[in-house]
Amino acid sequence: LFSMQQLAQVISQLPEKDRFVLEAKYLQSWCDSEIAQVLGTKENSVRTRLLRARNRALQMLLRGKHEED
Repeated sequence: LFSMQQLAQVISQLPEKDRFVLEAKYLQSWCDSEIAQVLGTKENSVRTRLLRARNRALQMLLRGKHEED
């Protein structure tokens, strides 16, 4: 498991668009349609962007975990 500090650090290192969708979805509890409206895109694009942002964050967390070992 990862600490909140590790997660916050990784999120802060993500590109701005990735950071925005993750924060909007999980910290501000926006629905996909609200995020899509702000970004001027379709809901499917938001879901794809969320998937990619989560994957990027996970890869960064895992890399950091391996460096600690």
